[in-house]
Amino acid sequence: MTVGTYALSTRAQLKSHLGITGSGDDLILDGYIDHATAKIERWIGRQILVRNYSEWYGGNDVRSVRVKQYPINNVVGVYTGLAAAMTIASTVSSDIRLTVSINTDPLGTVTSGALVPCAVLTRTTSGGTTTTDTLTFATYPTTTSLVAAMNAITGYSASVSTAMRCAQLHPRAGGDIKMATVVLTGVNVSSEFVYDSYLGNVTIRQDAFPTMAQHNARYPSALQSTLIEYSAGYTAVPDDIHQACLVLAGTMYLSRKSDTSLQSESLGDYSYSMASADSNKAMMEDMLGSWKEIR
Repeated sequence: MTVGTYALSTRAQLKSHLGITGSGDDLILDGYIDHATAKIERWIGRQILVRNYSEWYGGNDVRSVRVKQYPINNVVGVYTGLAAAMTIASTVSSDIRLTVSINTDPLGTVTSGALVPCAVLTRTTSGGTTTTDTLTFATYPTTTSLVAAMNAITGYSASVSTAMRCAQLHPRAGGDIKMATVVLTGVNVSSEFVYDSYLGNVTIRQDAFPTMAQHNARYPSALQSTLIEYSAGYTAVPDDIHQACLVLAGTMYLSRKSDTSLQSESLGDYSYSMASADSNKAMMEDMLGSWKEIR
């Protein structure tokens, strides 16, 4: 086991912090670093190190939306529209169930802390056998390649309506192919935009839709009508966040064999008290209060 890709510290740094020279507890230390990383990012309310995001928004006719992660490094694109991208039909009439889901944000499959956009096909035969096929967009990046992969799976017949990137397909859960042919839709209108890196705001420009008055340079109000693809985060862990990770992971390691039900004990002149939940919260506030996200 090694620390996660987006860990806020390294094993070597934690061992130096704790004064550990041996390797016997390396796996334990890695786990505590990952645990501390997750705890810090949950408490702050965003992820720290740079990575790519695809997020869906319903704009309620506003000109700007604030994305979930910042600082923004780059906005790849802002897409709207409602284009028929592909159709999927059943080829085995005796099947009991046949469904398709498009898993992106916020319905995505998470593996090792990273979102894995994909199409998930679930089929149950007349004999009650259920199979699930997961087609990741990394492997099948376009609707053309995704349709070809679907047609290679028993029970499905797919066709392309609009060639586009699979990343632009609308999220969908449990489309019932046995009930009727499923039409998957996607966003195919690329919008002009500007963004504020540190605030995380992405704004539609006034001339984004010069010939379409109904848009009026605003985000459409329909649910999940706009896709924003962007990169956000820091290339290096800020010093105070790194220090907080060392403190939290180190505290977990040093207290791993303690009796968690014990609050305090004393013997003669000796006394010992465990940190309370309130004191741990105060420690987080002291170290990371200026980073905490308030929405």
